[in-house]
Amino acid sequence: MNTLCEAARRALQVSPDDNVATLLARAEVGEEVRVQGPAAGPRLEALSAIPFGHKIALVDIAAGQQVVKYGQRIGRATADIPRGDHAHVHNVVGERGRKDKQRLEDDRDGAIVGGGDHC
Repeated sequence: MNTLCEAARRALQVSPDDNVATLLARAEVGEEVRVQGPAAGPRLEALSAIPFGHKIALVDIAAGQQVVKYGQRIGRATADIPRGDHAHVHNVVGERGRKDKQRLEDDRDGAIVGGGDHC
């Protein structure tokens, strides 16, 4: 990597299970992005402007499908995310650490919520 421009076109994939990679610098629409990591090789075209540190889809991710980063499920796609597009809060809902969501699901399953000694 000789220039700042080359750095701007790179993304990092940590695990071979990841379906997103993290941009090491901002990518502009139409810019070619090279992936470092297990999926190294095929280049992606950024379909939208993607800020530094944000995620780019390595494959097409269908609405409802898990988003995987660091080999861990970090959320679920709320809309289709084409390969090369920005994956962020506008099209991914996080599911990690969502104890509020689990509590709502428990309530639907018959658990007692809002009363009793459950602290």
